[in-house]
Amino acid sequence: MKDLILDSPIKHSFPDFLGKGETILWEGKPCFDNLIYSDSKKNTDDFSTHRSIAISLFFLVLFIIAISTKEYLMGGFYIIALFFSLGLLSVWKRKTNNHYKYAITQKQILFEFKERWWHRNPVFYSIPFSEIKDLIVIMRYDLDRIRKEIEGGNHEFHEQDYTDKGLDKIGSIILVPLHPHLIPFETKNLANNDKRHQPSLELLENVEDVAKMIREGIRTNVK
Repeated sequence: MKDLILDSPIKHSFPDFLGKGETILWEGKPCFDNLIYSDSKKNTDDFSTHRSIAISLFFLVLFIIAISTKEYLMGGFYIIALFFSLGLLSVWKRKTNNHYKYAITQKQILFEFKERWWHRNPVFYSIPFSEIKDLIVIMRYDLDRIRKEIEGGNHEFHEQDYTDKGLDKIGSIILVPLHPHLIPFETKNLANNDKRHQPSLELLENVEDVAKMIREGIRTNVK
């Protein structure tokens, strides 16, 4: 497990980490949609909520002061900054959540993260299949549960709204490592910004196909 973390300033892509005869079998990144963003906003952590309120109040106070002192030009600037900050926060949250990429080879799962928005270069990690015990697939949308909730409220459930967009095939894969304490990085549930307790590949299209590939990798790389 000493090679579990793979980060080097001279390596900037997944192919840089491949061994002899090793190839990338699959590469992907989180798939977002309007429903996911809506849920994400409902589950934003307290710090983000307080930050949004603080920034909004800051520009609002500056606007009021500018108007009261007849600094109308500055007042116009502050009100523009207020609206811009409100919109920028949601866009920034969406953009940072997109700083995740994954790849699967014959021997390992590769992760690419930009851990802080101000970091210029991403960081790479690897978990060999030989160090993975199992996996858990969590579907993003439980259509049976959603149907019961909607029909229970005397509303009509339109399953086609999900299936036409492929939303019923979006899900996350939670890896169960043999040695969890040796995993040097953390992932988060990108749908609601919660921290995962195990490494994960988030919001993948056709998640069952990717899970099948990982299971095969685990099976063929058993120590």
